[in-house]
Amino acid sequence: TKEVGFISILKTKRIADGVVRIEFCSGEIALNYLRKSEEILKETCKLLDCKEADVVEAVEKLFKSWKQKRKELKRLAKK
Repeated sequence: TKEVGFISILKTKRIADGVVRIEFCSGEIALNYLRKSEEILKETCKLLDCKEADVVEAVEKLFKSWKQKRKELKRLAKK
Protein backbone atom coordinates (compact mmCIF):
# COMPACT_ATOMS: atom_id res chain seq x y z
CA THR A 1 0.00 0.00 0.00
CA LYS A 2 1.05 3.54 -0.64
CA GLU A 3 1.18 6.17 2.10
CA VAL A 4 -1.67 8.62 1.88
CA GLY A 5 0.10 11.51 3.55
CA PHE A 6 -1.72 14.52 4.93
CA ILE A 7 -5.52 14.14 5.22
CA SER A 8 -8.04 16.96 5.49
CA ILE A 9 -11.65 16.25 6.44
CA LEU A 10 -13.93 18.44 4.36
CA LYS A 11 -17.36 17.41 5.60
CA THR A 12 -19.14 14.80 7.69
CA LYS A 13 -22.76 13.77 7.43
CA ARG A 14 -24.78 11.30 9.46
CA ILE A 15 -26.60 9.16 6.90
CA ALA A 16 -28.04 6.50 9.20
CA ASP A 17 -27.99 5.48 12.82
CA GLY A 18 -24.33 4.89 13.58
CA VAL A 19 -23.24 5.55 9.98
CA VAL A 20 -21.31 8.70 9.13
CA ARG A 21 -20.15 9.68 5.66
CA ILE A 22 -16.79 11.46 5.68
CA GLU A 23 -15.63 13.56 2.75
CA PHE A 24 -11.89 14.17 2.73
CA CYS A 25 -8.94 14.91 0.54
CA SER A 26 -5.36 13.79 0.97
CA GLY A 27 -1.82 14.41 -0.10
CA GLU A 28 -1.04 17.48 -2.19
CA ILE A 29 -4.73 18.30 -2.66
CA ALA A 30 -5.20 18.39 1.12
CA LEU A 31 -2.19 20.67 1.51
CA ASN A 32 -3.52 23.00 -1.19
CA TYR A 33 -6.91 23.02 0.55
CA LEU A 34 -5.24 23.95 3.83
CA ARG A 35 -3.20 26.72 2.19
CA LYS A 36 -6.31 28.16 0.53
CA SER A 37 -8.20 28.04 3.83
CA GLU A 38 -5.35 29.89 5.54
CA GLU A 39 -5.34 32.54 2.80
CA ILE A 40 -9.08 33.06 3.24
CA LEU A 41 -8.68 33.37 7.01
CA LYS A 42 -5.85 35.89 6.67
CA GLU A 43 -7.81 37.99 4.17
CA THR A 44 -10.86 37.89 6.44
CA CYS A 45 -8.72 39.07 9.35
CA LYS A 46 -7.42 41.96 7.25
CA LEU A 47 -10.95 43.00 6.32
CA LEU A 48 -12.15 42.78 9.91
CA ASP A 49 -8.93 44.21 11.35
CA CYS A 50 -8.57 41.41 13.88
CA LYS A 51 -6.32 38.53 14.86
CA GLU A 52 -7.01 35.02 13.59
CA ALA A 53 -8.05 33.90 17.06
CA ASP A 54 -10.65 36.69 17.18
CA VAL A 55 -12.22 36.25 13.74
CA VAL A 56 -15.38 34.49 14.95
CA GLU A 57 -16.03 37.17 17.55
CA ALA A 58 -15.40 39.91 14.97
CA VAL A 59 -17.83 38.35 12.49
CA GLU A 60 -20.48 37.96 15.19
CA LYS A 61 -20.05 41.63 16.16
CA LEU A 62 -20.28 42.74 12.52
CA PHE A 63 -23.37 40.60 11.92
CA LYS A 64 -25.08 41.92 15.05
CA SER A 65 -24.35 45.49 13.97
CA TRP A 66 -25.67 44.79 10.47
CA LYS A 67 -28.88 43.30 11.85
CA GLN A 68 -29.45 46.33 14.07
CA LYS A 69 -28.89 48.74 11.19
CA ARG A 70 -31.18 46.73 8.91
CA LYS A 71 -33.89 46.78 11.56
CA GLU A 72 -33.48 50.53 11.96
CA LEU A 73 -33.70 51.08 8.19
CA LYS A 74 -36.90 49.05 8.02
CA ARG A 75 -38.34 51.07 10.88
CA LEU A 76 -37.44 54.35 9.18
CA ALA A 77 -38.81 53.17 5.84
CA LYS A 78 -42.24 52.56 7.40
CA LYS A 79 -42.55 56.22 8.41
